[in-house]
Amino acid sequence: MTALSGADCGKHGAMYTQWLRAVFGGLLIVAAAGGCRSEVAGGRDDGAAIFREVCARCHGADGVPPESMAKTLGVRDLSAAEFQSGIADEVLRARIRDGSESRRMPAFAGVLTDSQIDAVAAYVRTLAKP
Repeated sequence: MTALSGADCGKHGAMYTQWLRAVFGGLLIVAAAGGCRSEVAGGRDDGAAIFREVCARCHGADGVPPESMAKTLGVRDLSAAEFQSGIADEVLRARIRDGSESRRMPAFAGVLTDSQIDAVAAYVRTLAKP
């Protein structure tokens, strides 16, 4: 293994630290989302209950994220017209199942069943502002 110079170590160390924060932050969110229980919302396909239990921590109870979450993690306003009209149902379900491309939003496959993911996606549609 080759030792890094002080400059390289600082540059790569900062990148590594950022990567670790993203990975472990995502893991903490997933663990908190499931509350370390085997079934979210008691295993029910209740989109509103699942959203409150799993999604509202980041997206806010009404789909509008706290300003700090929007600024630091880029959490989207799920009630916004541009979000609602800009994402197809199948993409919304895939985002819930697989997480975001940036990996800031964790994947919920394995935490939520397919029918729960469908229920959450349907509930997200009800958050649209009139």
